[in-house]
Amino acid sequence: MSWAKKKVTIKMVADQANVSKTTISRYLNGKYEFMSEETRERIEKAIEALNYHPNQIARGLKSKKSGTIGMIVADITTPFSSILVKGVNDICLGEGYQLMIANSDEDPRKEEEYIRSMLTRQIEGLVINSTGYNDDLIQQLRNEGIFVTYAERRPLNGQIDTVTIDNEHIIKYVLDKLYGSGFEEVAFFSQTINKNATRQIRKEIFQRMTCERGGDAEALFFQIDQEAFSYDKAIMGYLQENPQRSKAVITGNGVAMLDFLRACRRQNIEIPDQVGLCGFDDWGWTELVGAGISAIAQPTYEIGARAAEILIGRIHSGIDYKDPIEIELKAQFVERGSTQIILK
Repeated sequence: MSWAKKKVTIKMVADQANVSKTTISRYLNGKYEFMSEETRERIEKAIEALNYHPNQIARGLKSKKSGTIGMIVADITTPFSSILVKGVNDICLGEGYQLMIANSDEDPRKEEEYIRSMLTRQIEGLVINSTGYNDDLIQQLRNEGIFVTYAERRPLNGQIDTVTIDNEHIIKYVLDKLYGSGFEEVAFFSQTINKNATRQIRKEIFQRMTCERGGDAEALFFQIDQEAFSYDKAIMGYLQENPQRSKAVITGNGVAMLDFLRACRRQNIEIPDQVGLCGFDDWGWTELVGAGISAIAQPTYEIGARAAEILIGRIHSGIDYKDPIEIELKAQFVERGSTQIILK
């Protein structure tokens, strides 16, 4: 949903939805008590039809101090998000701010609702691990002087403060390591990319570097959905193509790695005997599986902490985004038994 350039008022929304201005105000403030689902749907459709945005909330955000910073993560169930939140929260506490946390579940609609809801609660700034679908909305916040910092996932367009990792460096290092160890073919298994900037960037880097080595970049990149046994089909297809070659896989994050391991167990595929494995995110269990799973340890806590430091620095100084801050932190490759090539 984009914001309209012409002025749209609460009264216009109320007329469109055939409700009172008070009802619209209650809806915008998240007060849905005694409001029917049908009424909420009418209001939502009216807001969408008119491209309404309550600009007065944004103005209030700039003039009032709530002592609260908002944070939206894409999937709170993962260790990555939990560690990221801790990094942000520790800095906020040290600077006297409370952290308001929301989980988008990778759902752009939820993410948008949380952004708008947080604005009504007059957060002083926002740290976001974005779905990628609301970048235009977030860019509009930036244009109105509201401070935002992206954590790990950078915006696909627009100029906003970002803290992420140096994907170029670590992917090159891992590919050099795997091929240097004797693997003849390396594939990349990713969750569905959609508008996830990190997944898109990793795909582009991997495919470019694979092409530079003379490999088939398209055939060696697997974008895998959440359908049952999707990983099983992808793994079996990969291993059955040129089966005489020594093969390895890089997974795009910890969730993809876990799904990959489950599929290998279902298909009785031995690691590293039949395929080498390493992936992004060095979560606690990676050293406990077999001889250990090689992993790319991301500085997740530091990403969160630096994002919060940048955001709070903006809030304190009031300096706008003429020169956005972009920080790329270094990840580390932790080598374990899963990438020790087995001679055939």
